[in-house]
Amino acid sequence: MQRIGAFLSMALLFGCTSYRLDVGTVCDSSQMAFTEDPEMQKSSGDRHLEFYLEWAERNVHTPEGKLLVGSIRTQSEPYDVRARALRQAATRVGRRSCPLADWMDQSLRSR
Repeated sequence: MQRIGAFLSMALLFGCTSYRLDVGTVCDSSQMAFTEDPEMQKSSGDRHLEFYLEWAERNVHTPEGKLLVGSIRTQSEPYDVRARALRQAATRVGRRSCPLADWMDQSLRSR
């Protein structure tokens, strides 16, 4: 049973490029979402996060990607906890940075 779990984890992390791309989409949403609605730059805080996550949800393609967006959106934890979870997902798929997590950390500091 452990072998199956390990195999599925490896397949998800290394074999499933779509999920890797979805994690990138979520991480980059803080930069990409404004291309659809530049007026949104005038708002702030939680409204921005919701805007980024709505954009990400429309642009991810795997069930795992949608689950990632949903988990960040519905968490009641502060931004730093959600940023850490997002960074962990990014690290697991080999991504070195996550601008959305950076944005959450910066937003937390500016409050």
